[in-house]
Amino acid sequence: MNSEYPILSGKKILLAEDMQLNQFLMGQLLADHGLVLTFVSNGLEAVNACKVQLFDLIVLDIRMPLLDGVGACRAIRKLNNENAVVPIVAMTAHMFEEEQLRFFTVGVNAAVIKPVERDSFLKLLSHLFESPLLDEKYLVSSELKSSLQIDLSYLQRIGNNDPAFIKMMLDSFLENAQLLQQRLDSALCNSDCKLIGEIAHQLKFSLGVLGIKGLDEKLTWLQDVSSQIASTDIDWFLERSERLQVKLKMITEHAREYQQHFQKGSTGDA
Repeated sequence: MNSEYPILSGKKILLAEDMQLNQFLMGQLLADHGLVLTFVSNGLEAVNACKVQLFDLIVLDIRMPLLDGVGACRAIRKLNNENAVVPIVAMTAHMFEEEQLRFFTVGVNAAVIKPVERDSFLKLLSHLFESPLLDEKYLVSSELKSSLQIDLSYLQRIGNNDPAFIKMMLDSFLENAQLLQQRLDSALCNSDCKLIGEIAHQLKFSLGVLGIKGLDEKLTWLQDVSSQIASTDIDWFLERSERLQVKLKMITEHAREYQQHFQKGSTGDA
């Protein structure tokens, strides 16, 4: 048995996937880790299985017959047993920003783009088992990650490639990102468009220091529109702000990985 992810051993996972080929692939991907896997072929079967058996984690393909992954997630979250609060991972062949928001608002904890990569998926499962909080959201997508990729070349130049300096800057970013995330959560709850614009302004500088350019256009738009948004457009503005909320959580996860790398005293790239 593979000991690289010891937390996976003995965990019971329900996988809902209508294509047998994908069931075989997922079985192979999760082999040798001591997992107990149960396969079903649609969302209805997934909900019924959750009524009679308890699982540690549930994986739902989004497009399935009889009941899709979104409907299955809604139903599972309403059950009167422990399955209602276990981590749920959504799998889909593609994902637009609107879909991200839809998944997370129905109770999904993580969304994964197919085809699934072994290392990133096992790491995600381990993370969910270590901190299974329903308000945590994770997105595993190489395409989206590339647009949010951290580039430390600027900090390396400014700090003469000193790992202690880079770690200090990452520490500062993560501390600031946590505060901004809390403020953004509050602003969304209170429909405070002005505050969202201020947060977007602060974020643009912070992300720029880390070499992240993929959100520049969105942050500029949020900043510019926040002070002149019409009352009839507030819902649309808040919806786009919620997408920023998801991406900020992705970025902080990446920054923590870099932080851990430099904490070990390495001077190479993460």
